[in-house]
Amino acid sequence: MRKIGLALPSPADISLSVMLSELSLELEDAVNIDFVVVSPLGVATYGLTDEGVSSLVRMKAYPFSNPQSEIVIDAIMPLGMPNIIRTLAKLSSPTIADVIGNLAAQSSNHQYRMDFQPFP
Repeated sequence: MRKIGLALPSPADISLSVMLSELSLELEDAVNIDFVVVSPLGVATYGLTDEGVSSLVRMKAYPFSNPQSEIVIDAIMPLGMPNIIRTLAKLSSPTIADVIGNLAAQSSNHQYRMDFQPFP
C-alpha cells in the first residue's frame, strides 16, 4: 500500500495544486498548470481541468463560495484506504501499476484530472 501513496499526489499535494492554480489566476488570465509526481513506478500528472479553472474564475464573484474544497475533496476521496481495498477486489490479478492507474482515473472528474503512466 505504501508504494501506491508514493506514486500519486497526496491530499496536501492536490490541495496545494488547487491553491497555486488559484494564485496563478490572480497573476494572469486563466491558465492550466500541470503538476507531476515522479516515482520509481511511473509518472502521475495532475491538476485542474479547463472546467475546474473556469469554476475558480466564476466563483471569485461569490465571496462566500469555496470551490477549492469541493474540487479537493472530490479528487482525494478515491485515494482513501477503503477505496483502495475496493479497487483491489474489483480488479482481476492487478499489477501495482494497474491499481495506481485505476485510482488516478477514479480521481479524475470534470474539474480535476489525474493520470498515471507507468515506467516500462
